[in-house]
Amino acid sequence: MAARISVIVPCYNSRGTISKALRSLENQTFKNFETIVVDDASTDGSIDLIRKFKVKAISLKENKGVSFCRNRGVEASSGKLLFFMDSDCWAESDWVERAVEGLSQLGVDVIAGRMKILDSTVFGNAVAELGFPGGGNAGFENMWKVSEDGFTNHVSSCNLGMTREIFEKSSGFDESLRRSQDAYLSFVLSRNNARIKYLPNVVVYHQSMVSFRAFVDNHLVRGKANRAFQGKVVNIKPFVSLRFWSSKNILRNNLFKPNFPLVFSLLFLSFVLQQAGYLRAWAKNIGRE
Repeated sequence: MAARISVIVPCYNSRGTISKALRSLENQTFKNFETIVVDDASTDGSIDLIRKFKVKAISLKENKGVSFCRNRGVEASSGKLLFFMDSDCWAESDWVERAVEGLSQLGVDVIAGRMKILDSTVFGNAVAELGFPGGGNAGFENMWKVSEDGFTNHVSSCNLGMTREIFEKSSGFDESLRRSQDAYLSFVLSRNNARIKYLPNVVVYHQSMVSFRAFVDNHLVRGKANRAFQGKVVNIKPFVSLRFWSSKNILRNNLFKPNFPLVFSLLFLSFVLQQAGYLRAWAKNIGRE
């Protein structure tokens, strides 16, 4: 019998985290779902660990990016309800149960869940306050606008559920984007009048970022992705305005905390790095022209 619910997990060089992610899915209170893991040509033996679990494993021969993986996972799935989680995350035991209830009972097309990042180093905790991924410890509602009755116009693919119907109507994830794919999917979903509900009781955990080098690389890549994103949506003023609004929230929430100087410095540095990544991508395009 085909599963009514499918969970899709993209994976790339996640040998250190994929087992925890898949164990969290094995331990769900809701049992009647299938899990599809798409390995993006990992070189660290991730696929060997994946095959130890009772999941549908897809191994790509060439690295194609996370959007490609999610779309191939959906193609291989049978569920009418689709849920997405990343390989460096792990879900609370009632994640699927609450997500299914949300999509089935609220009459919505999409649900966006809550992200929690556990306590780590001083640096890692400060990075978590910047709101990525999925709102991080800043809180989803402080990064993206959420109405009083819980509706929003943004999603984060590390904790996301939607009907197959709206996924297909929106053409899935844009495979030309290696980053900013969540922002673009949100843009397309809104354009298709999708009803997106934020459910803070649908919880996924994410490992903290404790490496300064990883922080720098991450924001340079985000800046490069912003250039590609701008080419697709053209008018980025609403997104820039949202970024300043969320930054104000981050600073306000940390103003009287001991880590405020570090949070402020990292927030400022993130702007500088993303601008550098954007300009680097812009210069490459000019050079090609």
